[in-house]
Amino acid sequence: IPDASGMREGLLRLAALSGVGWIRDRIRWREMEPTPGNPAPETYYDVMARKAHESGLQMLQVFHDKPSWIKDTPSEPEDLRKVYSFCKEMGKRFGDRVPAWEPWNEANARTFGGWTIDHICSWQKAACLGFKAGHAEGIVAMQPIAGINTPTLAYGVLANETAPYFDVYTIHSYDWERAYQKLWSPAREAASGKPIWVTEGD
Repeated sequence: IPDASGMREGLLRLAALSGVGWIRDRIRWREMEPTPGNPAPETYYDVMARKAHESGLQMLQVFHDKPSWIKDTPSEPEDLRKVYSFCKEMGKRFGDRVPAWEPWNEANARTFGGWTIDHICSWQKAACLGFKAGHAEGIVAMQPIAGINTPTLAYGVLANETAPYFDVYTIHSYDWERAYQKLWSPAREAASGKPIWVTEGD
């Protein structure tokens, strides 16, 4: 929504003054591409990305919605070419103002789709190729898994040979610090030697 009061711009300034280096935002696909192949003109997201960049803040952007014109039913599964095209357009549009992307959020959670790990990995590959085509220098993160990265989920990331399609592996952690060594172990395996970012935490 528009920042009529200037509150969000003020928060950006406070974040920069306090030494914060990175912030995380969420765009909506349906607002950025309301009809197929027709990106929206400048949006609130464009404005905030520009202001964050001007403030010296790095932005990690994520999206986890689909516009109504995306067909996604058992009889007509989603077309990953549309995912590729959207991500390519976003990478090109935002460029250096958004240096890093997560191409979905907690897709294994019912709230955000309830996807299986093979679906997650297929989406990741299409999105990564799109972002890199639009902005080759951009960082593409592995979309974070909801809850603990269990051995089964980590195995799915590895079995689907997903590592070439992310630059960093992102996780969400709502665990006690004494459990990090054990609970983060599968994530470290799935990361395949790449950096791990915690993009949500308690």
